[in-house]
Amino acid sequence: MKYILLLILMMSNTILLQAQQKPYIPQGDDWKKEISGQYGHLEGVSLFEDGTFMLYGYATLVFGTYQKDADHLKFTTEKLDTVQVFGHHNPNLTGKSTMVFSGFERGGNFVQFDREMPQRVFNENANCFDSPFIFNAPMIPSDGKIIIVSGWEGEETHAWSFNNDQQLNEFVFVHNQPKRAYQDFLGGFYHDKDGNLCIQLSNYGGEKGYTRRYAGTENDQWNDILDMKRQYAGTDDFDAKYFVNVSYATFSEVDLSQYTFDESGNEYIKIDSEENNDYYDQNPYNDDRVLRKLERLSLRVATDVVLSTDKIKPGSIFYTTCEEPEKSYKSPNHVQQEEVESETLITIPPVPIPDRD
Repeated sequence: MKYILLLILMMSNTILLQAQQKPYIPQGDDWKKEISGQYGHLEGVSLFEDGTFMLYGYATLVFGTYQKDADHLKFTTEKLDTVQVFGHHNPNLTGKSTMVFSGFERGGNFVQFDREMPQRVFNENANCFDSPFIFNAPMIPSDGKIIIVSGWEGEETHAWSFNNDQQLNEFVFVHNQPKRAYQDFLGGFYHDKDGNLCIQLSNYGGEKGYTRRYAGTENDQWNDILDMKRQYAGTDDFDAKYFVNVSYATFSEVDLSQYTFDESGNEYIKIDSEENNDYYDQNPYNDDRVLRKLERLSLRVATDVVLSTDKIKPGSIFYTTCEEPEKSYKSPNHVQQEEVESETLITIPPVPIPDRD
């Protein structure tokens, strides 16, 4: 149904173009090479000869594949998994665990551990968020479940379950909410009045679409785009490059040759990092002196989940609202920064006032 709606939208836009320009349909065995290049400037799409594309713009960078379908192109985006769970064993945590939640601020999102009832991650109508969201649990779960509700009372409810056979005690739960940029879309070509090749998309670019600025040939600008494509291809081995520091900030590009592995702490310690101690003490979120490698856990997905209001644990893991800042969650980094500022605050004794009597 979604594909049909996209096709109708594309056809209606093509009719508008036909009154101005004649649609162009690439032909021949080298049609991908013929249309390759960068379309647009600050936003647009780049088409590559291998049948892949890069959609880019403000806070947007989406990769995927394209194929010809009749008189238009069909673009299929590489979508992120809705839920991802990563874990690590910290030998220094005994009988408890640390859980970091990312992307759970909006919507009906719940977690369930062992035989407990499901509990909201955030309170209803939560706002004034202070990330990262770190929860210190007084136990190590044997299993867990992430429950995402796309509405409430009768709407779709999906659940992602995992087992903790390895007794991991540090977790990062990630919820990738659906975004417009990751929806599949269609595209069609035409030549403008100056003979430039243009592409019109069903999701971005408006009625005129994007004009090709660079063809897929050797030049500095196109080579920069190809470098971005190669860097993205190098992130496929995501599990091997996902690390967190002591403040649970994530690092995806780590040169392990600059670290030694501490087996007792199951962590990587940077070599010769003393020279930046003062900076990292003031900026704990950027501190890469000690990193822990996370493993991605396999998940089981269920779509026939029933979640009723009378079987939900009261309250929420995090409570935050602009109306009650004193009761709202404060991230450990926020608290630490306040402590640093209070310690560095210089007080000047009052100037004595001479007695005029």
